[in-house]
Amino acid sequence: GYDFAGWYVDVELQTAYDGAAIQADTVLYAGFTAKAATLVFNVDGGTHVDPIDTAYGEVVTLPDAPEKAGYDFAGWKHNTAKTIYAAGESYKVGGSATFTAQWTPKTYTVSFEADGKVIEQRQVANNTSTIAPAAPAKEGYAFIGWKNGNETVGAYEATSAVNGDTTYTAEYEKQTYTITYNLAGGTSAAAPATSAQYGDRITLAAAPTRAGYVFVGWQNQHGALYDAEADGYEVTENTTFTALWQTAEKILVKFKDGDGRLCNVFYVNAGDSITVPDAPAKTGYTFQGWYRSNESLSAGTTYVVPEDDDHVIVFNAKWIGDTFKLHVDGQNCESIKLTYKG
Repeated sequence: GYDFAGWYVDVELQTAYDGAAIQADTVLYAGFTAKAATLVFNVDGGTHVDPIDTAYGEVVTLPDAPEKAGYDFAGWKHNTAKTIYAAGESYKVGGSATFTAQWTPKTYTVSFEADGKVIEQRQVANNTSTIAPAAPAKEGYAFIGWKNGNETVGAYEATSAVNGDTTYTAEYEKQTYTITYNLAGGTSAAAPATSAQYGDRITLAAAPTRAGYVFVGWQNQHGALYDAEADGYEVTENTTFTALWQTAEKILVKFKDGDGRLCNVFYVNAGDSITVPDAPAKTGYTFQGWYRSNESLSAGTTYVVPEDDDHVIVFNAKWIGDTFKLHVDGQNCESIKLTYKG
């Protein structure tokens, strides 16, 4: 680590021997100078660090940590000794050397959300991908994929490389269902197959006709019975409505809930007595009775069925919205009355 600099006549190496003939016992002292050394820093993709010009045996302070997007600095590694030094650590120079920056990938949070709720979170190293989770089920909807900006990945597919905290959101599209009508021997030009999306509310077809029969209503595959042209039927699946018939020899007495659904159906002779059905349930409303034109019936009473030329008598439930009291916490005001509108 040193170069010979000459002979000196003093131990302090201040006076160089001039080469004159020696006439007596004499001690000469060898002088040396430290060799120059350069420390080079390979930042491996990080920000530039200048080399350090120094000399053998000197103690230097290693540079501060460079920066590299997506990585944390982990030290300076001596290329020969393989020792790793911290940024700012003291180093005794043993000659020219190269130090290489060591890096560890940053870790980011990747979130998968559906309908505003976090389904899964993962810690993912910088510049690596992860496998998207299974498609979360959503009634009436088809899963399209996990979306982040312009990127959409399917269930169990790899995401793009991550370089920051990332959120993928489940994307859906509404299912489309088919509504079909089985006329069960009737005829109608107004009961075609139709399609509707999940959650749509549709108006059912008009009543078909059938010689010698009275149309009772449209019955779906679950047994629920609806009147012709019932409004607001909510579509949740492929549905087949089948026409339900009774012979026209008797009188059909229908009790409807006010939303198109038939609660009770009686098939009786004129003059027969029936017990008026109990009130159906409807959240936020109070039942007022069964009404037909100017005629009203109370639940549980007896009704004598009159003659009817059409062989069909229909009563509809009458409702009134419930009234609630709302107290506004912390406000100096009276309670506010709200009427439930459904």
